[in-house]
Amino acid sequence: MNLKKAKYLIALLSVKWGIPGSDFLMDLLTGLWMSGDGRQEFEFSFIEGEERIRFNHLYLQEYNEENNFFAERIKKISLAMKMISQENKVKVEKDILSKLLFFVGRNRCFPLQFGLACDVTGNIKIKLYLGINGKDFPLDLFLDTLGFKLENNREVKLDAIALDFVPNGEAALKLYPLSMKDNGTLLRFTKEGKIVSRKAWCRIPGGIEMEKFMRKKFIAVPIFLEKDIIKNKMKVSYLCTENGKKSFYFR
Repeated sequence: MNLKKAKYLIALLSVKWGIPGSDFLMDLLTGLWMSGDGRQEFEFSFIEGEERIRFNHLYLQEYNEENNFFAERIKKISLAMKMISQENKVKVEKDILSKLLFFVGRNRCFPLQFGLACDVTGNIKIKLYLGINGKDFPLDLFLDTLGFKLENNREVKLDAIALDFVPNGEAALKLYPLSMKDNGTLLRFTKEGKIVSRKAWCRIPGGIEMEKFMRKKFIAVPIFLEKDIIKNKMKVSYLCTENGKKSFYFR
């Protein structure tokens, strides 16, 4: 979805679920939106039984030496992190953030994406992740650069690799190993490199229309949200399950 639709959805969810700070979140959306005609969109998600605003800003261009948007992308994400820190939403671990941006700058072929989750208490969690999409990825170099460790590290094809920044500022590592081209697992790790949780995910290339998706009865969705997705002709792009709880992404 575009910036206008994303702002409308922020306003809708804030009212329906009593989530504070909608003006701040909409300013954040504006700050993330890239100039030019590159491929970008916002993607929201819903977890059954939870009332949280969860969105990703996706910039889908690949980095290389011939394009000129790389510096703008880094600048906009850095400013977004600064905005969040200044609002005392998240005490960003600046050393880890700078190392991540340094790694991205040195390895421009992996686009950097931004994700946010916010609940009724106003607590925010940030996700910064690299879209790898099954390409060869220097995982050992990434771990060494950022100072992370993994137990039983083995070579796997990755869809993405991410860092979560929680309200106290600590950064946690997540890997998205692929099982097949469009499905796999999300693995969350402790600082010591131990797996603490797993989530299964499945991508739907091209998406599926909401009316068709709801006929499959995969998940119960609030009526107001279902109607809004249908009205704005958005499509379901991912399905996830974790500990018996289901979720879906739409854009």
